[in-house]
Amino acid sequence: MTGLLQRLFTEAQGQPASHTPRAVVYYVERYDSRAYNWDNTAIDYTSETTANITANAIDDLIEDWHDDATEYVEIFIPYPSPGYYITYPIASPGYLLIVGDDDTIPFYRYNDPYDDEGINNRPSCPAADGWCVDSDTNPAIHATDEDYILTDSPYADLYGGTDWQTGSVELWTGRLLGASAADMLSLLEEGVDWNNGRRGGVVMASVDGWELGLEPDDGRAGEIADLYHVTALFRNKGFVVRNDDIPSGEVQTIDVMAPYEGGNNGWNTDFTNAANNNGGMDLFFIGGHDSYDHANIPGDDFSPDDTPGKYTRFDNDHPIAMIVGCHGGLPVPDIDVDGGVDHCMVHDLIHEGARAYIGATGFSYGSPNNLHKNTWGERLIQRFFGKLLIPPGSNSMAIGKALAEAKNDYTFGYGNYGPVDALDRKTVTEFNLYGVPWAFLYYPNAMAGSEDDAQSSFEIEDQAFETVKQAVTREAKANEYAQTFEIRIDRYEVKKEKQDSIIYDLFSIKGGDTAVSPGIPILPYLKGYTLPLPHKAKVTGVEVLKISSEEIGEYNVPIAHVQPWSEGGLTYTTKTDINYPYPADRDLVQYQETGEGLEFTLYPIQHNPDTDETTFHSYFSVKVTYEAPLSVTVTEFNTDKSQYRPKESICTTTSIANVGDVAMILEAELIIKNQLGETVGTQNSEPFQVPSGDAFVLELCWAGYLGDGAYTVQIALFGGRATMVGGASTAISVLAGEITGIEVPPMLPLGEEGAFKISFANYTAGQISGEARLTIQNSAGGFSQDLPPQPITIAGGSQESATFMWTPEGVPAGDYSAIAIVEIDGQAYGPATKSFAVTPPPCKGDFDDDGDVDGVDLSQLAKNPRLLDLAVFAVEFGRTNCPLLPPKGTAH
Repeated sequence: MTGLLQRLFTEAQGQPASHTPRAVVYYVERYDSRAYNWDNTAIDYTSETTANITANAIDDLIEDWHDDATEYVEIFIPYPSPGYYITYPIASPGYLLIVGDDDTIPFYRYNDPYDDEGINNRPSCPAADGWCVDSDTNPAIHATDEDYILTDSPYADLYGGTDWQTGSVELWTGRLLGASAADMLSLLEEGVDWNNGRRGGVVMASVDGWELGLEPDDGRAGEIADLYHVTALFRNKGFVVRNDDIPSGEVQTIDVMAPYEGGNNGWNTDFTNAANNNGGMDLFFIGGHDSYDHANIPGDDFSPDDTPGKYTRFDNDHPIAMIVGCHGGLPVPDIDVDGGVDHCMVHDLIHEGARAYIGATGFSYGSPNNLHKNTWGERLIQRFFGKLLIPPGSNSMAIGKALAEAKNDYTFGYGNYGPVDALDRKTVTEFNLYGVPWAFLYYPNAMAGSEDDAQSSFEIEDQAFETVKQAVTREAKANEYAQTFEIRIDRYEVKKEKQDSIIYDLFSIKGGDTAVSPGIPILPYLKGYTLPLPHKAKVTGVEVLKISSEEIGEYNVPIAHVQPWSEGGLTYTTKTDINYPYPADRDLVQYQETGEGLEFTLYPIQHNPDTDETTFHSYFSVKVTYEAPLSVTVTEFNTDKSQYRPKESICTTTSIANVGDVAMILEAELIIKNQLGETVGTQNSEPFQVPSGDAFVLELCWAGYLGDGAYTVQIALFGGRATMVGGASTAISVLAGEITGIEVPPMLPLGEEGAFKISFANYTAGQISGEARLTIQNSAGGFSQDLPPQPITIAGGSQESATFMWTPEGVPAGDYSAIAIVEIDGQAYGPATKSFAVTPPPCKGDFDDDGDVDGVDLSQLAKNPRLLDLAVFAVEFGRTNCPLLPPKGTAH
């Protein structure tokens, strides 16, 4: 545990000591006795409130700490007279790392909104096909028995309330957990190691109907289109996507259903070979039927029994692991029921070397046995990949940010209210990230392709509706505006689908989407308009001014019957309690907050399941009234890179929206601040105009010299009389040099000398000199040796190495770490860590390489005395500790 804490404090220093954003480490138990006394085996499940007394206390602390770390500016609002000031957050931390499993810092226990987790809710129990695991003493299993799912989403929500239940989270959150402190340290070290994420390979299996967009949409009845062609997203960034049928000779493992190409065993062999490919993998993904202890794939389920014997590269490549089916992300300890590294996939893959893990703690939902209905969990994960791979440049978005934005932008099909959105709420809360949230992937060779190319097969030609915005108008009240928009729908389509001898009518509208909710008619909806909301803005009214409608006859619209992925998924029925036109008139226009603003959804088809009478609404006119003290807002602010070298220009892109009634003439100032908050560089823009009700994209660069360290890049917007009207910020780092690698002997026998090499790159133009230092440390603790430092001199723009020699004598065999630090002019770079094994001396007499010297080896020596001198063999005879494989990852 000491090693983990030391590394956390090193990482918190930021550049150049680490690759981590600058951070503050808080011990929650020192701030609240409830955290100090937390016991996850003694939880009162009477209600969600009683189950989360400690979690809510910690959530309050996180909000206070975040507020303390936020930089605010005062902005003057002149109306109504005499005016007033509002506080505007110009810079704040974006990441949250929770250190500890549920026994240290509790997950929030969210009472399953779909009421599908509890042991008493499984009608198939004790049959093997249901979630029938039961325990009174295993905290993770018992939570599901009580109909709760484990989530970190409330901690990521800064503003209290229940917005997190609809995906509204502000912090990019991850959790360090593991079956031991050593596993937690590994998860941290591999997550922050920038030598990871560079293999360029992606290994994916999506089976039994899980969709990644590789199967083309074809417009069939009831189709719910994919959001992204995920494999194209990866290929466009230069990744090798194995087994996606490119080339066509390989066995396809993505978007496939039985019967599987090559037969079950052949399919499994090809998938295993893809994961073990010497080219390495940055992502390991399985979508389909899961439990916490296995993932169903053809031929042989993936489970902890398979690592490291069958799947051998987790400790070499340290990929991001995603196992996204039911309970695949539930961290089950080895208490009462089988769990821990031997039986729980979360703990196993972290133990084996994965640098991050994403999965669902409860039942996940989708469309089993159908590659043309992209729903719930499939939809969220496709959106995650779209966010992850959208940035240009050399690397992906941080995984924690991508997951948070995917949740923020997830659209609730029937609105975010009441029981009809239960599965949407569950979907955006049950997927957790284990690992550092600022980890990312390097693009092997970003090509001309982009996110848009990966959506090209889903682009709608001849879209059946259009949105027309009217001019923004000012209301009588100060700082209040109105925006009217119109939606005109030209046509709809009806296709028939037969299920269980019943013919159903499936409505769709080109360019629209499909709303699916248990017990509700399956009907199309449109994303009609998104209103950006500036800071402190609020909606004061939504009025439907006009709807044009016509009765179109009687149709047998299916009612959604939804079960977990493992129990059948989405099917159709005619049974429902609804006996009126649905959605009700008041719900034909709905809105929800997303990461992009206030999103309005409209429902052109209204259906009465009791009479089958159906109405088509071909025109909507909607007026939105909102109060906005600031009429402009920064909707997006990005730098062209996250890490720079000392003399590189820093270029930024700022998207600015104007929700006011007049065009705004603005100027912008780009500000670079160091770790002390001191301004070290500025660049001003020329005046520019943002039209009323429209947007403008500003590109602005700064050129100059920055030394090693972490910096904040801010954009400040100014209106008339140099009055600040908005802004945003992001973090960057500047590296003058870095440790680029450590070479160690994978296995070093006791008594034999081994070479260790540290490589360091100088990114400045001038020569630098310093010392390289290496510490050898036993992973089990109790041994640490500092080797004599080596001088190192590196010419400008080049790389040099320092070599150390070490002989393990008088130390136990086992796992060790080589910890490197390079000090240049008083500035320490690192630490960088590499694991290796100290093994017993080799056995020359172990001819059959089975780990011992026994009678079998003696018989071989008798047949061929030249194999080894008899005296040497006699000394070794009886040894049972002959080294075979590197110890790390060989046993749980």
